[in-house]
Amino acid sequence: MRAADGLVQGSYPPLPSGKRGARRQGMEFGGLSVDVSGPGVSCAREPFEIDPELAVGEEDRFADLSERFGRRFLPLGEVGTEFFLAIDEDGILYLLAAWVFRLGPSDEALENLIRGVKAEKLRLSG
Repeated sequence: MRAADGLVQGSYPPLPSGKRGARRQGMEFGGLSVDVSGPGVSCAREPFEIDPELAVGEEDRFADLSERFGRRFLPLGEVGTEFFLAIDEDGILYLLAAWVFRLGPSDEALENLIRGVKAEKLRLSG
């Protein structure tokens, strides 16, 4: 079923061509599930899964946070039971819930998740 904007319900708009980001990351890491727990370097380690389909039904959350922070967040997976894993058009990974936390560039961000390195809370500009 198509919504008024032409998107299939439960889908997200495609990335502009030539941009490094969610499409590439999803193809490289799709289906990755990491079962870690316990203390980490600066925060508890939590299991995570790379699967954009885990965010189906959360399109409004991603759109609202994208607008609030002036970045385009696209779903990449889930971390623990509280956060969605998102990526922007520059390949930076984030944790999304009611707020946004920056994990870093994709390879570094995945390592940070595994090692339990605390993400940086984003500030609203303005």
